[in-house]
Amino acid sequence: MDDVDAIDAVMVGRLVRHHADLAPLGTNVNFVQPAGHQALKIRTYERGVEAETLSCGSGAVAAVVVATMRGLVARRAVTVHNLAGEPLTVRPHDARPNRTHWVGGPVTHTFEGVLA
Repeated sequence: MDDVDAIDAVMVGRLVRHHADLAPLGTNVNFVQPAGHQALKIRTYERGVEAETLSCGSGAVAAVVVATMRGLVARRAVTVHNLAGEPLTVRPHDARPNRTHWVGGPVTHTFEGVLA
């Protein structure tokens, strides 16, 4: 897209997520914009959450893979800017660059539990 900020991500995301061709499971929907050298800007409507989310690791990887295939970024580390304001870095795995990617970014401990 030319401008991910201009789209109603909830309305359009909901339409795509529930499209008959994607039934019965639906899909996450990512809106992606080139954002300079080796950088993308992304907004994600996430199934299950049924809303726009601040960040999505699998969506960031998908965006980088498609952007690489389309020649928008090179096959090396890409910065993916999200609504959380904490960019993720997605890079191809050294041994399997066409099949596996690493995602890096800030981590926050939000929950601890014990399985009984």
